[in-house]
Amino acid sequence: MSWSPHRRSSRWREFQFSLHQLQRAIAPELGLEFVVRHWNEIAAALAERNRKRAPQLAIYHYLY
Repeated sequence: MSWSPHRRSSRWREFQFSLHQLQRAIAPELGLEFVVRHWNEIAAALAERNRKRAPQLAIYHYLY
């Protein structure tokens, strides 16, 4: 593949390349083997945390 200095640059290709690089920096790709081996840790990190509040129904029950 030869590169010619007379070719016009493609702003869309430059943008696409930059966007792809930015996406990879923010959310790096994980290998399948890594994901399979660490699935439990990944799932635990993504799980919703336990809430420390009383259900609203219990609050209304005490008021009446």
